[in-house]
Amino acid sequence: MSTPAQYYQSLPPVSKFYGVACLMTTSAFYLALYDPWNIALSYQDVFKRFQVWRLITNFFFLGPFSPFFAVRLIMILRYKFQ
Repeated sequence: MSTPAQYYQSLPPVSKFYGVACLMTTSAFYLALYDPWNIALSYQDVFKRFQVWRLITNFFFLGPFSPFFAVRLIMILRYKFQ
């Protein structure tokens, strides 16, 4: 059985980035560093206010910390994007 560090090192770069980005976005939400409505996908804000980050950042927020969050994160890491 490998250690968590060895498992993390064995992941492809895209899976590492996406998993860490999801974890950091959710952690930043719980530390009250941003309001979730600032990253929510709103086409009106994208096209009228040119807030293009909304097209990307909404995919990194998986919801509140819960067993479902853990399952989603494990599924992301086990799928191993190439």
